[in-house]
Amino acid sequence: MRDVSPVLEEVLHALRPDGAERKRIMGLAEELMRRLGEEVRRSGFDIEVRLEGSVAKGTWIKGEADLDIFLRFPRDFERGAFRKIALELGKRALSEHQPYERYSEHPYVEAVVNGVVVDIVPCYRVEPRDWLSSTDRTPYHTKYVIERLGERGKDEVRLLKRFLRANGLYGADAKVRGFSGMLCETLILKYGSFASLLEGAAAWGRHEVIDVEGHYAGREEEARELFGEPLIVIDPVDGGRNLASALSEENLWRFVALARAFLEEPSADFFFPKEVVLGPSELRAELERRGSCLVILAFGGIDAVVDVVWSQLRKSEAVLRRALEGEGFKVYRASAWTDERSMSAIAFELEAGELPPLELRIGPPVLRRADSERFLRKHRGAKDTVGEPWVRGDRWAVEKLRRFRRAGDALEGFLEGGGEALGIPKMVAEAIRRGHAVLINDQVSSLLEDNQKLSKFLAEFLGGWPMARGGIGPRATR
Repeated sequence: MRDVSPVLEEVLHALRPDGAERKRIMGLAEELMRRLGEEVRRSGFDIEVRLEGSVAKGTWIKGEADLDIFLRFPRDFERGAFRKIALELGKRALSEHQPYERYSEHPYVEAVVNGVVVDIVPCYRVEPRDWLSSTDRTPYHTKYVIERLGERGKDEVRLLKRFLRANGLYGADAKVRGFSGMLCETLILKYGSFASLLEGAAAWGRHEVIDVEGHYAGREEEARELFGEPLIVIDPVDGGRNLASALSEENLWRFVALARAFLEEPSADFFFPKEVVLGPSELRAELERRGSCLVILAFGGIDAVVDVVWSQLRKSEAVLRRALEGEGFKVYRASAWTDERSMSAIAFELEAGELPPLELRIGPPVLRRADSERFLRKHRGAKDTVGEPWVRGDRWAVEKLRRFRRAGDALEGFLEGGGEALGIPKMVAEAIRRGHAVLINDQVSSLLEDNQKLSKFLAEFLGGWPMARGGIGPRATR
């Protein structure tokens, strides 16, 4: 393995917040907590105001600080009032900054203050393992990390977070399905450094169990049976929870592949990859080089909680992929995208966009008399049967006319009525019914004009991975 320390030291210089930024961020946190504390005192409720998250732990990356301020309610606070009062207090404290509601397990308040995203989040003041909401663990997470990480450990976490973010793997939300901040911190506590983590990850197997507090010491198989997810990282403050539960299997193996690639050829590009812009001319050149078929289903935005939008888009992608494959199209890859405002898209790369008129279907062995009779009754004389069934080897065979020869026609057929009958989730189906377009190959160029976000998505979709190894097209820029 090559020495990675020179690259990591170079990268760290760009990741460590300087004294001026620390002073500014902590000053902003103190001011907002003071305002929130005043609102709490006016309310007369026994609510604790706490700073949590990466700023409280000191693990934020230069220029990327977010503030997580928690309202810690008494355990016996009724759930409806808990939500209502938390929103009221948060909106009043941030009233000068156009606050808005966001949703996770329960609603919370968000605003952008002096360029910093601020979240005011409610939780309950409970003892460990007596959780009433998912956010109740957060204060215990913060305390745990502060007591154990140390200054060098904070730098190691910064390296890991930047490495993940640069490669689309940071975030446990439905959009990313990657690594949360607490998962990053726990992995560094386990392995001691970013480099050691990559060495360990390069050799991870299926259902790896990482348990820094030894909740399942000697009982790792029990943990595998209990959780069953691709990676199992036991929450240090809650042995009944897997910190990596949101991590998709694909993203786990992406991280493993990234770890191996970086150790083999360390480069700052893994932390600051080239951003590729795919314009119409680059798209045409790439499609000509590949000879495959690019299909884009484009439709409008979906007005719903962001996590719900991404979950429904991913389900729609899977439903349409299966349907295309069921009609005989070979799908190389598929992915969903939205700008979370006005546009959504599902992209497919197919081996071919048009299929032959006929498909061969192989039936049961002639030896199985009853199955053979059912096969013949179904296909002899059917409108889509060409000729007569025949014996091929020891089995029956028949030629059938395809229902759809062209991928565009297939998608339009699937999407009749929005596609709900096929299994498209309701919100996506409604957006498709309001208007959609199925674009093939060069037709996709019309979407790229003045749409840099979609251009970036398509560049990453077609460009392979990891991006540190290079993109497609001549317009890649740093």
